[in-house]
Amino acid sequence: MSRKKLLIFIDWYYPAFKAGGPIKSVFNIANAFKEELDISIVTSAYDLDGIELLEGIEFNQWVNQDGVKVIYLKQEQQHSSTAKHLIQEINPDIIYFNSLFSIFFTLIPLRIAKKLGISKIILAPRGMLGKAALEIKPLKKRLFISVSRILGWFSSIAWHVSSTLEEQEVRLVYGKLSDIVVAQNISSLVTKRVVNEELLKRNTLKLIFFSRINSKKNLKFAIEVIQSIKSPKVLLDIYGPIEDESYWEDCKALIDNSSSTITYKGLIHPKDLTYILQQYQYLLFPTNHENYGHVITESLCASLPVIISQNTPWRNLDKDNVGFDLPLEQSVFCDKIIALIKEEQYIYQGRVNAAFEYSNTYIVNETVLEQNRKLFS
Repeated sequence: MSRKKLLIFIDWYYPAFKAGGPIKSVFNIANAFKEELDISIVTSAYDLDGIELLEGIEFNQWVNQDGVKVIYLKQEQQHSSTAKHLIQEINPDIIYFNSLFSIFFTLIPLRIAKKLGISKIILAPRGMLGKAALEIKPLKKRLFISVSRILGWFSSIAWHVSSTLEEQEVRLVYGKLSDIVVAQNISSLVTKRVVNEELLKRNTLKLIFFSRINSKKNLKFAIEVIQSIKSPKVLLDIYGPIEDESYWEDCKALIDNSSSTITYKGLIHPKDLTYILQQYQYLLFPTNHENYGHVITESLCASLPVIISQNTPWRNLDKDNVGFDLPLEQSVFCDKIIALIKEEQYIYQGRVNAAFEYSNTYIVNETVLEQNRKLFS
């Protein structure tokens, strides 16, 4: 029996990694279902900054990557005739898009797919309809949404959302009758962690923030929290690509004028992520909005407890002893971090163990795989 053909369009794909969660989501889908589906991926030949070509890649031709076909297109190949040719060449049963606003990797091939009569079209908005996301370049996005609704760009498609929160966001913008499938994103493998005793002996609290640096991720708030604590016992290391230069300049000014130990450490390559996360005691991530939050799940899967905002699907974490989801109030975050400095080591080790168990129960399990399997059935 022949396998169904799944064609995926995404702006960036490994070895690109600066775009973070969406790349991980698509990679994990491909890895999970490559034996069940004939999967082809169309992506760009660049990383998030779009400046330099990816290294070690053959461009503008299909290459086999561990059972998945991928084509990396240079800028001059990203036009409608290429999209039409690739769709006709693959002749897919299902097309899956990974952005609401991408011109070449969503809007152009989506229009072509409809004209060609592709039977199943799925779009994952990847959190782009959340309130905080829509507040970035709001006028432009409001105009886009109005035009897309009037012209029916996203009619007769299925939406893939990763939480009931994101389902509500789609229905609010594109109508209550939208065809929506809730399927939690597939995450990485869970790693059991033995805490390095030297990390705890220093009598300090080592925190990590890792994400794309823009206003939505709320790094500025995290810096202000650490500054207001004014304790040499609290260290914050920052990792991630600088997506918004103006926002980063504001953050950097705060860091430069701070007496606290706050350090920007650059990028984390995916292969190094688990090792680096396990050099810290908590993730600090006061995000303004996440439809899923790969940063959070990657941390928990590395047995790293988290201190996050309540603007994500991951709630009541204290009850499960894996961290804290807090209201976005500086005083609340400060009080919690100060309290954590004083805790006994065995309490922290308990949270590390609980994060491992929690990840196996709620993040990486057969139920999540089955949800995604139904999405493509």
